[in-house]
Amino acid sequence: MTGATGQLGRLVVEALLESGVPAGQLVAAGRDLAKVADLAGRGVQVRQIDYQDPASLRRAFAGAGKVLLISDSEVGQRLEQHRNAIEAAGKPVTYRDLPVKEYAELLVGAGLPAGYAAILADSDRGIAHGELLVTSGDLSRLIGRLTTSLREAVRAATVQ
Repeated sequence: MTGATGQLGRLVVEALLESGVPAGQLVAAGRDLAKVADLAGRGVQVRQIDYQDPASLRRAFAGAGKVLLISDSEVGQRLEQHRNAIEAAGKPVTYRDLPVKEYAELLVGAGLPAGYAAILADSDRGIAHGELLVTSGDLSRLIGRLTTSLREAVRAATVQ
């Protein structure tokens, strides 16, 4: 599991241990191994990774049957980091565009409440059909200037 040194990754490792997964079957990977030293003491394998270093990812994933990819928090780096992790891993990854009902059922199977799963599945359907795309110019008129794209906003935030 990547991101095991962060809050979400840590919670996932703890939940797996509590559910009875043997510690020796888990690999907790992250940049700062001091943050997972106690897990190593409990028998969890710990491995150092850097999303920017594909070799470290290949070493960490060696022998793994499944990989849980938890995103890093570095703004503007996720696409490259995810690509590095996927290439280092859980073989070609394929995308399946599921029908709304099947996607909602999958989310329920993963533990989400049925109502919330239905909302997420329908939201994804709407996004795929462009229902969130707004080209009216209303926001620009309201704020009195042209809007800024996400790419431009991220660039501006990282330059400062």
